[in-house]
Amino acid sequence: MQPLNIVLAGPPGAGKSAVGRLLGERLNREFVDTDTLVERMAGKPIHQMFEEQGEPAFRQMEIEACRQVAEPADRVIACGGGALMDAGSRILMEAGGTLVCLTGEPEVLLARLGKDGSRPLLAGASPSERLQDLLEARKDTYDSIPAQVDTTSLSVEQVADRLVELPLAKRTVRMTASRPRPGYEVLLGEQLISNLSALLEQAELSPPYVVVSDSNVAPLYEEITRASLECSFITVPAGENHKSQETLYQLYTTFLDSGVDRSSTVVALGGGVVLDLAGFAAATYMRGIRWAALPTTLLAVVDASLGGKVGINLAEGKNLIGAFHPPGVVLADLSTLATLPEVEARTGLAEMIKAALIGDADLFTSMESGPTWIGRSWIHRAIQLKLTIVDEDPQESGRREALNLGHTFAHALEAASRYRLPHGQAVAIGLLGATRLAGALDRCESTLEDRVQEVLLRFGLPVRFSGLDTDRILDAMKQDKKRKQGRSRFVIPIRPGRVESGIEAPEALIRDVVDGLREGTP
Repeated sequence: MQPLNIVLAGPPGAGKSAVGRLLGERLNREFVDTDTLVERMAGKPIHQMFEEQGEPAFRQMEIEACRQVAEPADRVIACGGGALMDAGSRILMEAGGTLVCLTGEPEVLLARLGKDGSRPLLAGASPSERLQDLLEARKDTYDSIPAQVDTTSLSVEQVADRLVELPLAKRTVRMTASRPRPGYEVLLGEQLISNLSALLEQAELSPPYVVVSDSNVAPLYEEITRASLECSFITVPAGENHKSQETLYQLYTTFLDSGVDRSSTVVALGGGVVLDLAGFAAATYMRGIRWAALPTTLLAVVDASLGGKVGINLAEGKNLIGAFHPPGVVLADLSTLATLPEVEARTGLAEMIKAALIGDADLFTSMESGPTWIGRSWIHRAIQLKLTIVDEDPQESGRREALNLGHTFAHALEAASRYRLPHGQAVAIGLLGATRLAGALDRCESTLEDRVQEVLLRFGLPVRFSGLDTDRILDAMKQDKKRKQGRSRFVIPIRPGRVESGIEAPEALIRDVVDGLREGTP
């Protein structure tokens, strides 16, 4: 995954081009000006385009320019003053970068522009009135960008200084989970594994360190991990079927043989299976030792590494043995996602779609109509949503139940398949199942089922299963740890951004929903 762009927006005269050029030099990033790109594409200056072809033709070419540069590529991008008025361009730029709006007092903006004849929207009589009209027309767009820098009294160098201090300019974003106690930091960035020793020390996680990884991840990262951290390194077999009592026991005995004691730190390096397994080993070995999470899959970054849930499976069901044992730090090294197979990368999107359905309607809309590549800002939003929910309900006694959206179906499908069905794919099918259940209970928007199915298919996620027996799925559902008084309880979506928890349904209806998710059904 490429690092996120920094996208500068704002009115004419705010200094986007001058600041962007300097910022690119300071951060050693490519600088792109969409106005310059439009002129290159058109083969003529913008004011000439306005004269000969009119503003609509310019705007169409501006949309194409935004499309060309929006994908995350470690750029600094200066957008034309009206570029983000187009909803599609806004979605693209926000998915691939962090937006910053440069502002200024109108009289200062006008003074900076002087008699610049290349600004067609300000040309003619009374440029002051034209600027005021333009600012009023674009006010909602500019105001909707969270990061704002008032450039009125600042030089180009001073504005660049401010932008260099932005978290995403530093390429590593720090988020804080205050609960479960004592809390921990989540670092979202690149090349974190190369700086592992220092980052663990900053989190007050002490040596000796023992790294737990699996047979898929270890060949990729054992060498770089050992180069950056003095540690023991344990490799377990890859796969959900190895998140078991047998593998857990092997970890315990290897810990003992390696001299792991209560002062040690377990470092879990891998996907959700490794994090769940190693975290549970840390929770229970010698009555609990500290651990760190280094997720290497998108699914683990946005879900398994967060919230402190750890555990193993039984043959009868998923995560039936577990604990709440939060890590001392989560180091989400996005550079590891570049090694993921395409199918594996996309399965993590199921958890992001789940997050959008639970509490971020704007994110859901972006995923419906925006790019199909994975934007870092989407990852950031999904992480922040889960952290917010867990902070409110660390022990899953209330709102945190919402995070189980789609999982009652998903866990049953996984267990019935003997864990041959990957978790992310099961979640995708489960999300559609939960939406269909909501529709059958007349609890959701009438268009929601179609919208959920379309966004899942848009990202190449499955919406049907095959080769599994319905009775086997329903039997597995009866082992779900969220059941109460012998009845399955579901989380159902009402509309994007809102769900309801603790929903019960007749067994006949649940069977109908499961049957309707089978390959070949409409």
